[in-house]
Amino acid sequence: MNFQELLQDAGYEPMPYSGRGMYGKYCIAVRTGDIGHLFADVLSATKDNKSIQLDEVSDAFRSMRTDSLGLDTVVYFPLKNN
Repeated sequence: MNFQELLQDAGYEPMPYSGRGMYGKYCIAVRTGDIGHLFADVLSATKDNKSIQLDEVSDAFRSMRTDSLGLDTVVYFPLKNN
């Protein structure tokens, strides 16, 4: 399992996104109305699935960035391997 699959297991729909300063490169992103729920949902999915390394999840959240979409927020993960 990779981080994108984990986001799907957590109930999110990953999409490609090119954020600020990415110069046209794309990474994985999700839309959410509540970043706290995103953290909790991903942690629950990680607990339920032992095939993903906790270090991979930790690295993704350390690199996490956000952009406002008005009512929602896009959370994107410009990981080194993207």
